[in-house]
Amino acid sequence: MVTEQLTVKSGYKQTEVGIIPEDWDVVTFGDISKIKRGASPRPIADPKYFGKGRCWIRISDITKSKKYLIQTKDSLSDLGEMESVSVNEDDVIMSIAASVGKPIIIKIKSCIHDGFIVFLKLSKDMDSEFLYYMLINMEKTFLDSGQHGTQSNINSELVSKTKFVKPKLVEQERIGQSLSDIDEVIQQQDHFIQKKKNIRQGVMQELLTGKRRLEGFNGEWILKKFGDVLKVKHGKSQKEIIDKNGQYPILATGGKIGMASKYLYDKPSALIGRKGTIDKPQYMDTPFWTVDTLFYTEMLNDTNPKFVFYKFMNIDWYSYNEASGVPSLNTKTIEKIEQLFPPSTEEQKEIVKILSDMDSEIQELETKRDKYIMIKNGMMQKLLTGEIRLT
Repeated sequence: MVTEQLTVKSGYKQTEVGIIPEDWDVVTFGDISKIKRGASPRPIADPKYFGKGRCWIRISDITKSKKYLIQTKDSLSDLGEMESVSVNEDDVIMSIAASVGKPIIIKIKSCIHDGFIVFLKLSKDMDSEFLYYMLINMEKTFLDSGQHGTQSNINSELVSKTKFVKPKLVEQERIGQSLSDIDEVIQQQDHFIQKKKNIRQGVMQELLTGKRRLEGFNGEWILKKFGDVLKVKHGKSQKEIIDKNGQYPILATGGKIGMASKYLYDKPSALIGRKGTIDKPQYMDTPFWTVDTLFYTEMLNDTNPKFVFYKFMNIDWYSYNEASGVPSLNTKTIEKIEQLFPPSTEEQKEIVKILSDMDSEIQELETKRDKYIMIKNGMMQKLLTGEIRLT
């Protein structure tokens, strides 16, 4: 019997977690910190305890985009001995519900918490920034090995025994700084994108209501029902036309869900959810198929379909919800909604051109941001395994 031997290049060694640099160690999270699970402070239901005392970290304070927790939405009175559910500045916590496996670094002094695994009393040769990125990189590992029921659950014993690779402190700090630098670039890009979206929203509000008129256009805008300018049409079941090699997208309320061999409609159209997600309008200017939870529209009287799409974006659709359970709209409700329209289709076209140009600019910025994220993910994988060294 021939045993296949892995070739390990100079300066690296084979370990139970893979090939790593010779001067890196394999340790468990329990080796470098005290692993503890949070508990809910009691009594948390009594409103007299809210709004004063120590900050209370809840799952809702944790989002995928945040690296540091600098403030919380709620605070609680210090109800007696709370040290069992206390964390301090520079401690690292990891959610065990909702955003399962999402770590965050605490930047607040002395907080009460629940719903988290906590990494307390880090060893002196462990950098919290490096630990944060290592946990991000191991999120799938924790999810795959956790307990699965109605809600995924990660227990402290499992985390404590999980192995990872640990370089010397100076290299941890360099890795943490490099990944922090690109995170900062991504965050700046996100802020810039949001700024552009806010500007677009303001311009949209002015142009779509006639408050701001474009040069060369005049005349009073006309109040019309959507039913005067379009017909709302139902989607259909996609079961018979699904084809992974098809050329037509199948659309649902969340966007494209597959490809079809046939199209349901082949003209430009504004689409809106019939059931479920009813506040995410879509626009298509190529042939498509829609499922039965997504309405599409057929334009009348030379109405510009993308102008209608922007109108749809400017509507609070949940105010027209007609169901107590799953949000729902119907054709009659949509067609009865009144909106102001310019007296000429040419003005509609010019407004669409301005808003489309702004959308294109935002799309370019988002594409650039997404490239940064891809670069960061590639860097993180290589840096945290020692494939690339920062020495």
